[in-house]
Amino acid sequence: MKGAQIYVSVGNEEKVKFLMDTFGIPRNHIFNSRDSSFLPSLKNETSGRVVDLVLNSLSGELLHASWECVAEFGKMLEIGKRDFVGRGRLDMAIFEANRSFFGIDLAKLGVEKPEICQNLLDQCIELYCKGLIGPIKPMRTFEATRVLDAFKFMQRGQHIGKIVVTMPEDPADLEITAVQPELILRPDVSYLLVGGLGGLGRAISTWLVEQGARNIVYLSRSAGESEKNKKFFRELRSQGCTIQTFAGSVSDLSDVQHVVKGAVTPIAGVMHMSMVLKNKAFPQFTYEEWQMAIAPKVKGAWNLHEALAERPLDFFILFSSISGIVGQWGQGNYAAANTFLDSFVQYRHSLGKEASVLDIGVMDDVGYVSQNPAVLEQFKATSAYTLREQHLLDALHLMMAKRTASPPPASTGYLNPAQLVIGLKSTKPLSDPNNRAIWKRDIRMSLYRNLEAEAAEFHQTANEGLKQFLLAVASDPSMLAEQANLNFLTREIGLRLYAFMLQPEEDLDVQQSLQSLGVDSLAAIEIRNWVRHSLGLDISVLEIINAGSIAQLGKVASEGLRQKYSMAVKEDDDTYLLMKAP
Repeated sequence: MKGAQIYVSVGNEEKVKFLMDTFGIPRNHIFNSRDSSFLPSLKNETSGRVVDLVLNSLSGELLHASWECVAEFGKMLEIGKRDFVGRGRLDMAIFEANRSFFGIDLAKLGVEKPEICQNLLDQCIELYCKGLIGPIKPMRTFEATRVLDAFKFMQRGQHIGKIVVTMPEDPADLEITAVQPELILRPDVSYLLVGGLGGLGRAISTWLVEQGARNIVYLSRSAGESEKNKKFFRELRSQGCTIQTFAGSVSDLSDVQHVVKGAVTPIAGVMHMSMVLKNKAFPQFTYEEWQMAIAPKVKGAWNLHEALAERPLDFFILFSSISGIVGQWGQGNYAAANTFLDSFVQYRHSLGKEASVLDIGVMDDVGYVSQNPAVLEQFKATSAYTLREQHLLDALHLMMAKRTASPPPASTGYLNPAQLVIGLKSTKPLSDPNNRAIWKRDIRMSLYRNLEAEAAEFHQTANEGLKQFLLAVASDPSMLAEQANLNFLTREIGLRLYAFMLQPEEDLDVQQSLQSLGVDSLAAIEIRNWVRHSLGLDISVLEIINAGSIAQLGKVASEGLRQKYSMAVKEDDDTYLLMKAP
């Protein structure tokens, strides 16, 4: 339309044909964009003059080749962003002949210079109305439920025209990512922590202040008189927080009432964290020992309920334990106390009052268990999963933000979204004979076994051939020297690579270059992760990209397996010799 001679580089013959048929561009004006051969080809077609204007989206070395395509007094318009983000560099010598380089980011232009974008849109509409330009075509559409496929299709860099994602008629068909609800605590009320001066309590206190709390009240036997707690209180006060401490027992109603009346601002939230352990075999408990664990939780929860009966609360959270869900050896009293808390939440719901209960598993980095290494190791020896501080805080965030007053009706069985169990997980499969989880034979946990069985069956079906091949290689690494075995491994890698790039398996060509296949750093990361998971090898992204072709990548993997299993066999031989030596 402007009278320019057009030269273009593309990635495959399909695009060559499209440009010739649709726009009438001569075949000798179309070059290969997958390598730098377009530079000498362009110089040949233009008798060495190259061109006045280059519109480029290639990156890396190909960007520099495009930069050399600019003639004296010419301009290069860069619409790619990879080298911008990657802090790429340009050869400054080319600027000597009055060449110009322009980086174009239309998104930023639209924000910073909307009037310029408006003028550009007006020109496009005018050209469209005159019939000089038309919609981009062809158009490849993807349903929104397949948006990942759309991105992978674009990533291949082989499409023509435009990629469009269509929305379904029913929004419920879309998968959505769970968004953590926002939690903002009020600065004009108080939050009561019962027994909140241990490791868990201090972590939670700091988190409450970060969420906006400015008045925290503690009820404990010591009232925070230790130097450690005083230092912690100074830290909270430095953040603009008011601290009140009351000495007493949550098992005593009068102590709880004293706290409620003495709070400088109305109490709007409660966390009942009181805990006493007195572990013994069930037949050996005395009544007093039984009550030591029962009273703080049972009487304490009831006293808090009565003392705050007339006060509207944002949350009333009871700290329970998985001991009340699956039990623990020697903790009959503690388990009983925690099952009461689980039921007490239902009772408050029946009255229309706020309540939720958190059944906590084994904490690894904060709290009672973390401060007792022998107890922690005992739990780990039974394959118990250990929680971190952030797991607990995330669970509290969820419970406080939802503020469920009563459970919704369930079509089958009882469902209570205000009761959350965290840490009920095993570090070993339940089918492992070395797994000593106390709950692994509990029929309520059969879902865990079903999930393990389904995952194992799927993995075995999907990778049976490769699995058997790796088992054979482990026994005899020398078999990798055979061409047939190398071909099998290369084909397995190629099939996985084609699946990543959304290419049909029947088109597999192991001699095809990774660059022509559209493999970039993102695809290389996926390949690396698959190689690590399926082959047990650590191959870097750089090694994958530098492999050049699928066949060469197969050789890299084969060599890695040979070294891995040869070393394993050697170690076994050395161990055997050591054992048999006189």
